[in-house]
Amino acid sequence: MYSTEDFTELDKSKFKCFKFPNGNIYYGETAIVNEKNEIVTDKDKDKDKEQQPNEEEQQNAVYKEVRHGNGVQLYDIEDVKCKCKYEGSWAFDKKHGRGVAHFPDGSSYEGDFKNDKFEGNGKFIWKSGHVYIGSWKDGKMDGIGEFKHRDGHILQGQYINNYMHDKELNIFINPFLSVEDLEVFYKDNKLNNEMLRKQSYQFTPNNIKIFYDVEQYNSLINDCIKNNYTPLLLRTIEKQINKNELFN
Repeated sequence: MYSTEDFTELDKSKFKCFKFPNGNIYYGETAIVNEKNEIVTDKDKDKDKEQQPNEEEQQNAVYKEVRHGNGVQLYDIEDVKCKCKYEGSWAFDKKHGRGVAHFPDGSSYEGDFKNDKFEGNGKFIWKSGHVYIGSWKDGKMDGIGEFKHRDGHILQGQYINNYMHDKELNIFINPFLSVEDLEVFYKDNKLNNEMLRKQSYQFTPNNIKIFYDVEQYNSLINDCIKNNYTPLLLRTIEKQINKNELFN
Protein backbone atom coordinates (compact mmCIF):
# COMPACT_ATOMS: atom_id res chain seq x y z
CA MET A 1 0.00 0.00 0.00
CA TYR A 2 2.81 2.39 0.84
CA SER A 3 5.60 0.93 -1.29
CA THR A 4 7.69 3.32 -3.35
CA GLU A 5 9.35 2.65 -6.65
CA ASP A 6 12.52 0.59 -6.36
CA PHE A 7 15.47 2.84 -7.06
CA THR A 8 17.44 -0.03 -8.54
CA GLU A 9 14.98 -0.05 -11.45
CA LEU A 10 15.13 3.69 -12.16
CA ASP A 11 16.99 5.24 -15.06
CA LYS A 12 19.93 6.94 -13.35
CA SER A 13 21.44 8.45 -16.49
CA LYS A 14 20.30 11.90 -15.35
CA PHE A 15 21.18 11.42 -11.69
CA LYS A 16 23.72 13.75 -10.12
CA CYS A 17 25.61 13.56 -6.88
CA PHE A 18 26.03 16.53 -4.55
CA LYS A 19 27.81 16.88 -1.23
CA PHE A 20 26.57 19.71 0.94
CA PRO A 21 28.79 21.81 3.27
CA ASN A 22 27.34 20.00 6.31
CA GLY A 23 28.39 16.63 4.86
CA ASN A 24 24.97 15.49 3.64
CA ILE A 25 24.91 13.75 0.24
CA TYR A 26 22.22 13.81 -2.43
CA TYR A 27 22.09 11.42 -5.39
CA GLY A 28 19.23 11.88 -7.83
CA GLU A 29 17.48 14.05 -10.36
CA THR A 30 17.76 17.82 -10.41
CA ALA A 31 16.34 20.85 -12.22
CA ILE A 32 17.53 24.37 -12.93
CA VAL A 33 15.27 27.16 -11.65
CA ASN A 34 15.36 30.93 -12.05
CA GLU A 35 14.89 33.54 -9.35
CA LYS A 36 11.10 33.07 -9.66
CA ASN A 37 11.57 29.37 -8.81
CA GLU A 38 10.49 28.37 -12.32
CA ILE A 39 12.16 25.45 -14.08
CA VAL A 40 14.27 26.59 -17.03
CA THR A 41 16.12 24.79 -19.81
CA ASP A 42 19.16 25.75 -21.86
CA LYS A 43 16.78 27.11 -24.50
CA ASP A 44 15.12 29.28 -21.85
CA LYS A 45 18.52 30.62 -20.83
CA ASP A 46 19.29 31.52 -24.44
CA LYS A 47 15.96 33.34 -24.71
CA ASP A 48 16.77 35.24 -21.52
CA LYS A 49 20.06 36.34 -23.06
CA GLU A 50 18.27 37.55 -26.17
CA GLN A 51 15.85 39.54 -24.04
CA GLN A 52 18.75 40.96 -22.01
CA PRO A 53 21.26 42.29 -24.54
CA ASN A 54 23.08 44.09 -21.74
CA GLU A 55 26.08 41.94 -20.78
CA GLU A 56 25.88 42.99 -17.12
CA GLU A 57 22.23 41.90 -16.90
CA GLN A 58 23.14 38.52 -18.40
CA GLN A 59 25.86 38.02 -15.81
CA ASN A 60 23.47 38.93 -12.99
CA ALA A 61 20.85 36.39 -14.09
CA VAL A 62 20.24 34.01 -11.17
CA TYR A 63 19.91 30.27 -11.82
CA LYS A 64 20.02 27.55 -9.21
CA GLU A 65 20.14 23.75 -9.39
CA VAL A 66 17.65 22.08 -7.03
CA ARG A 67 16.63 18.56 -6.08
CA HIS A 68 13.70 17.75 -8.34
CA GLY A 69 12.40 14.30 -9.30
CA ASN A 70 13.53 11.03 -7.74
CA GLY A 71 16.48 11.00 -5.41
CA VAL A 72 18.15 9.82 -2.23
CA GLN A 73 19.53 12.06 0.49
CA LEU A 74 21.82 10.85 3.25
CA TYR A 75 22.05 12.87 6.48
CA ASP A 76 24.46 12.85 9.44
CA ILE A 77 27.12 10.77 7.75
CA GLU A 78 29.81 9.30 10.00
CA ASP A 79 32.36 6.69 8.98
CA VAL A 80 30.56 5.96 5.69
CA LYS A 81 27.31 5.34 7.61
CA CYS A 82 24.33 7.68 7.74
CA LYS A 83 22.02 8.19 10.69
CA CYS A 84 19.13 9.47 8.59
CA LYS A 85 17.99 8.82 5.02
CA TYR A 86 15.21 9.89 2.65
CA GLU A 87 14.47 8.06 -0.56
CA GLY A 88 11.68 9.27 -2.82
CA SER A 89 10.23 12.14 -4.75
CA TRP A 90 11.43 15.77 -4.63
CA ALA A 91 9.97 19.02 -5.93
CA PHE A 92 11.89 22.30 -5.92
CA ASP A 93 14.37 21.18 -3.24
CA LYS A 94 11.73 19.74 -0.90
CA LYS A 95 10.50 16.25 -0.14
CA HIS A 96 7.25 16.12 -2.09
CA GLY A 97 5.31 13.07 -3.29
CA ARG A 98 5.91 9.47 -2.25
CA GLY A 99 8.90 8.59 -0.17
CA VAL A 100 10.52 6.65 2.66
CA ALA A 101 12.35 8.33 5.55
CA HIS A 102 14.55 6.65 8.17
CA PHE A 103 15.34 8.64 11.32
CA PRO A 104 18.33 8.58 13.73
CA ASP A 105 16.31 7.00 16.56
CA GLY A 106 15.37 4.01 14.39
CA SER A 107 11.85 5.18 13.52
CA SER A 108 10.65 5.27 9.92
CA TYR A 109 7.91 6.78 7.78
CA GLU A 110 6.67 5.58 4.40
CA GLY A 111 4.01 7.46 2.49
CA ASP A 112 3.10 10.90 1.15
CA PHE A 113 5.07 14.11 1.65
CA LYS A 114 4.21 17.72 0.94
CA ASN A 115 6.76 20.53 1.25
CA ASP A 116 9.05 18.47 3.51
CA LYS A 117 6.20 17.33 5.82
CA PHE A 118 4.10 14.18 6.14
CA GLU A 119 0.83 14.89 4.34
CA GLY A 120 -1.61 12.46 2.75
CA ASN A 121 -1.53 8.76 3.60
CA GLY A 122 1.38 7.18 5.38
CA LYS A 123 2.72 4.65 7.84
CA PHE A 124 4.95 5.62 10.75
CA ILE A 125 6.77 3.00 12.80
CA TRP A 126 8.31 4.09 16.09
CA LYS A 127 11.39 2.27 17.35
CA SER A 128 9.49 1.63 20.60
CA GLY A 129 6.97 -0.47 18.65
CA HIS A 130 4.02 1.86 18.04
CA VAL A 131 2.58 1.92 14.51
CA TYR A 132 0.23 4.45 12.92
CA ILE A 133 -1.34 3.95 9.48
CA GLY A 134 -3.63 6.60 8.09
CA SER A 135 -4.02 10.21 7.16
CA TRP A 136 -1.49 12.97 7.88
CA LYS A 137 -1.65 16.73 7.67
CA ASP A 138 1.15 19.25 8.20
CA GLY A 139 3.37 16.57 9.71
CA LYS A 140 0.78 15.33 12.22
CA MET A 141 -1.67 12.43 12.50
CA ASP A 142 -4.82 14.04 11.18
CA GLY A 143 -7.79 12.31 9.54
CA ILE A 144 -8.93 8.70 9.55
CA GLY A 145 -6.30 6.36 10.92
CA GLU A 146 -5.35 3.44 13.10
CA PHE A 147 -2.80 3.56 15.92
CA LYS A 148 -1.50 0.26 17.24
CA HIS A 149 0.16 0.68 20.62
CA ARG A 150 3.20 -1.39 21.43
CA ASP A 151 1.18 -3.17 24.16
CA GLY A 152 -1.23 -4.39 21.45
CA HIS A 153 -4.34 -2.25 21.89
CA ILE A 154 -5.64 -0.32 18.86
CA LEU A 155 -7.24 3.13 18.58
CA GLN A 156 -9.07 3.50 15.28
CA GLY A 157 -11.02 6.53 14.15
CA GLN A 158 -10.70 10.26 13.54
CA TYR A 159 -7.39 11.87 14.47
CA ILE A 160 -6.94 15.60 14.97
CA ASN A 161 -3.56 17.20 15.66
CA ASN A 162 -2.00 13.89 16.84
CA TYR A 163 -4.96 13.01 19.11
CA MET A 164 -7.79 10.54 18.48
CA HIS A 165 -11.25 12.06 18.84
CA ASP A 166 -13.74 9.87 20.70
CA LYS A 167 -16.95 11.23 19.18
CA GLU A 168 -19.21 9.37 21.60
CA LEU A 169 -17.63 10.95 24.69
CA ASN A 170 -16.38 14.02 22.79
CA ILE A 171 -12.89 13.74 24.24
CA PHE A 172 -9.40 13.70 22.71
CA ILE A 173 -7.15 10.75 23.53
CA ASN A 174 -3.37 10.62 23.53
CA PRO A 175 -2.70 7.42 21.50
CA PHE A 176 0.65 6.85 23.25
CA LEU A 177 -1.13 6.06 26.54
CA SER A 178 -0.85 2.45 27.67
CA VAL A 179 -3.93 0.34 28.42
CA GLU A 180 -3.51 1.05 32.14
CA ASP A 181 -3.16 4.81 31.57
CA LEU A 182 -6.18 4.80 29.26
CA GLU A 183 -8.31 3.14 31.96
CA VAL A 184 -7.29 5.87 34.41
CA PHE A 185 -7.98 8.54 31.78
CA TYR A 186 -11.50 7.22 31.05
CA LYS A 187 -12.23 6.82 34.77
CA ASP A 188 -11.14 10.40 35.51
CA ASN A 189 -13.22 11.67 32.62
CA LYS A 190 -16.29 9.81 33.92
CA LEU A 191 -15.80 11.22 37.43
CA ASN A 192 -15.39 14.73 36.06
CA ASN A 193 -18.60 14.43 34.05
CA GLU A 194 -20.50 13.15 37.08
CA MET A 195 -19.19 16.04 39.15
CA LEU A 196 -20.23 18.53 36.46
CA ARG A 197 -23.72 17.02 36.32
CA LYS A 198 -24.05 17.33 40.11
CA GLN A 199 -22.86 20.90 39.95
CA SER A 200 -25.19 21.85 37.11
CA TYR A 201 -27.14 24.91 38.12
CA GLN A 202 -30.39 26.18 36.69
CA PHE A 203 -30.43 29.96 36.37
CA THR A 204 -33.74 31.55 37.29
CA PRO A 205 -34.75 35.03 38.46
CA ASN A 206 -34.88 33.62 42.01
CA ASN A 207 -31.19 32.70 42.19
CA ILE A 208 -29.79 35.80 40.49
CA LYS A 209 -28.15 38.02 43.10
CA ILE A 210 -27.63 41.72 42.60
CA PHE A 211 -24.91 43.50 44.59
CA TYR A 212 -23.72 47.09 44.80
CA ASP A 213 -20.58 47.07 46.91
CA VAL A 214 -17.39 45.09 47.56
CA GLU A 215 -18.65 43.48 50.78
CA GLN A 216 -21.66 41.98 49.01
CA TYR A 217 -19.40 40.81 46.19
CA ASN A 218 -17.01 39.09 48.62
CA SER A 219 -19.90 37.47 50.46
CA LEU A 220 -21.37 36.02 47.25
CA ILE A 221 -18.00 34.75 46.04
CA ASN A 222 -17.39 33.04 49.40
CA ASP A 223 -20.82 31.36 49.15
CA CYS A 224 -19.88 30.07 45.70
CA ILE A 225 -16.59 28.69 47.02
CA LYS A 226 -18.28 26.94 49.97
CA ASN A 227 -20.89 25.34 47.71
CA ASN A 228 -18.36 24.53 44.94
CA TYR A 229 -20.21 26.68 42.41
CA THR A 230 -18.76 28.68 39.55
CA PRO A 231 -20.14 32.24 39.62
CA LEU A 232 -21.46 33.94 36.51
CA LEU A 233 -20.90 37.68 36.90
CA LEU A 234 -22.67 40.34 34.87
CA ARG A 235 -22.01 44.05 35.11
CA THR A 236 -24.39 46.88 34.25
CA ILE A 237 -24.25 50.65 34.63
CA GLU A 238 -27.90 50.67 35.70
CA LYS A 239 -28.33 50.72 39.50
CA GLN A 240 -31.95 49.64 39.36
CA ILE A 241 -32.73 46.66 37.19
CA ASN A 242 -35.56 44.17 36.94
CA LYS A 243 -34.38 40.61 37.54
CA ASN A 244 -36.82 39.21 35.01
CA GLU A 245 -35.46 41.53 32.34
CA LEU A 246 -31.90 40.55 33.25
CA PHE A 247 -32.75 36.87 33.09
CA ASN A 248 -34.44 37.23 29.70
